[in-house]
This record gives sequence, structure tokens and C-alpha cells, in this order.
Amino acid sequence: VQLEKLPAAIRARRAFASVVETGLREMDGISLVREPHGCLGSYLFLTIRFDKEKIGCDSHAFAKALNDEGIEGVTPGYVFPTDQPWYRDSVVFGGSGLHAASSGYSRRGHFDLPNARQLHREIVRLDIHESMGLREAQDLVTALKKIARFYQVSYTAPPKQSVKLVEQPSAALAKRS
Repeated sequence: VQLEKLPAAIRARRAFASVVETGLREMDGISLVREPHGCLGSYLFLTIRFDKEKIGCDSHAFAKALNDEGIEGVTPGYVFPTDQPWYRDSVVFGGSGLHAASSGYSRRGHFDLPNARQLHREIVRLDIHESMGLREAQDLVTALKKIARFYQVSYTAPPKQSVKLVEQPSAALAKRS
């Protein structure tokens, strides 16, 4: 039964991502990370990338601002598996070291990953689901534009025919204004 629902769920998630991407086209410094050309993403989450030079904050501040605007399910950056104890220290299956004790395993150690770590500072991840629709996508775009203005990013105003949503300043952003 669940597999029968999958095509509709993926279509709904892709439609949500499309509305967000369209809403961000006028933004300078914020974009939706899309799937590579020729691929179709299922969008279990959205990855929003921002230009730190234009936005002026890191992924943690950006994620907090989204949370302050009522956007839930926001995670700053990326969790690196190589930084996790189960990988780094071979802490798996209790004290057995099961996979670490298997033949062919070599201790992996620490990886610098400078490009990935730089990207980590320039993205936020937003969990989405197929029940999210046009209104939620518009709310997300509105929050992103509001945050961009707060952090003094320049962007082109949306065309007159687009829907203008009423902004309700959050307490945290209102204090700074």
C-alpha cells in the first residue's frame, strides 16, 4: 500500500520544491540546491544554499532565523558521518567493535574535507513532506526573503503579478529592527 502512494508523494514534494525555487529566482544570494541535470529528486528535504558574503551569517544563525519565523524542521549545515563516534572511534554494536573487527577493515581516522566543510557553513536543510502545499511553500519563501532583508542581502523585488504575503515579524527579528 505504501509503495502505491510513492509516485503521488514524490510529485507533491517536487511541486513544493518547484514553488520554492520559483520564489527564490528573484533572490540574490539564496538558492535551492536542485538535483543534477537528468535526475529527478524525491526531496525528502530541501537544501537551501546562501552566499555568506551577501547574507553575512553562518548556517547556524540562518537556521535559527528560519526557526524564529516559524519554519520547523531546519538543520544547519550537514552532519558528517566521518565525524561521528561510530565511524571515527569504531563505536558500534556496543563494545564488540563488530564491523571494525572484520577482515579488510582499516581504521579510517580524521578527514579534513575542506570543500565539504565550507559548504556546511553555507547551507541549511529543511525537512518536508508530501502534505505541504502551496501555502507552506509561499510561507517558506516569505521567511527566506525576510531573513535576507534582515541580513542586508540585496534582491530584486518580486514582479507585481506575484502573490504578496503579509509578513508578521518574529519577536527576535523585530527586536533587531
